[in-house]
Amino acid sequence: TIIAGGLALFIVAALPWLWQHPQYLLAAACVVPLIFFESNQALWILQAEEKTPAQYLANVASAVISGTLILVFIGPSSPAGSEMLAALGGLIVAFGLSWRFAQRSVPRLQYNWKAIRKLAGGTKWLFISAIVTYGYTRFEQPMIGWLRSSEELGVYRGAWQITNSVQPILAIVPLLLYPKLVTWRNISLAVLWQQQKRISMPFASVLLS
Repeated sequence: TIIAGGLALFIVAALPWLWQHPQYLLAAACVVPLIFFESNQALWILQAEEKTPAQYLANVASAVISGTLILVFIGPSSPAGSEMLAALGGLIVAFGLSWRFAQRSVPRLQYNWKAIRKLAGGTKWLFISAIVTYGYTRFEQPMIGWLRSSEELGVYRGAWQITNSVQPILAIVPLLLYPKLVTWRNISLAVLWQQQKRISMPFASVLLS
């Protein structure tokens, strides 16, 4: 939330430039809410309560919503940043579902500055590495826009959003299989191998076809 607030100030300071480049306005307006709703979901509570599948369910709902909005409303004449607006709609759904599963309601915004300073001091290297990782993974799209054409960037962003819609669904598979794999391994390695082959064969048939 603090980072989102800092970015909001940065965007406000950039408004004189943005007014001269209206094609970036919609995308810039989505940046802060995207970071806020993506970073403030209740995953950490659900992990502590061993309800991680609930978070994946929220992520799947987010992917379905954003993917549907992209397919239905976004076309060649859509303004730049339209897919970010669709992604924001999905993230808002995931945010609400995540907290609904965790505590039946959206949390109140509260700050304990002493605890924040202590946490920031104790985890500063992890925090910095997370920011760097987030930065370079998100930097590829602006680079495509700078080095190639806007049309190619739009195609890339559309493909990227569709891929992100599929990934949460695929991520559920190992999460659901893991307890079964542990159970089979406790029986024997032979049982584990046989069960893995049994599960893999239908997927292999689909991929080969």
